[in-house]
Amino acid sequence: MKKKKCNSPSAKSKSLESVSVLTWEQVSRLNEVLTEVVPVHGRGNFPTLEVRLKDIVARVRSRLELSGIRVKDVRLNGSTASHVLVQDIGWSYKDLDKRGTLLMLSS
Repeated sequence: MKKKKCNSPSAKSKSLESVSVLTWEQVSRLNEVLTEVVPVHGRGNFPTLEVRLKDIVARVRSRLELSGIRVKDVRLNGSTASHVLVQDIGWSYKDLDKRGTLLMLSS
């Protein structure tokens, strides 16, 4: 994983942030995580749904943007991010921790 300095306009107002560029293997693992069909267990009488994680992220992002909330970026955190970054050493993930930066637009 290569490190480089971020020169985005938002970073100029703060100290420069360090960002990582994923390797091809990491991009492949990220794609596997996001395209894998996973069960989302319903509570009570609600059924278990089988969905791809990238579909959930895309749907939430789309609904926010339709409501006038601009999504600047989406970030992966936690054990799923570790799974993507580190070559398989027996770690697994059981949940999806993601974080997004939202820009609120007022009219």
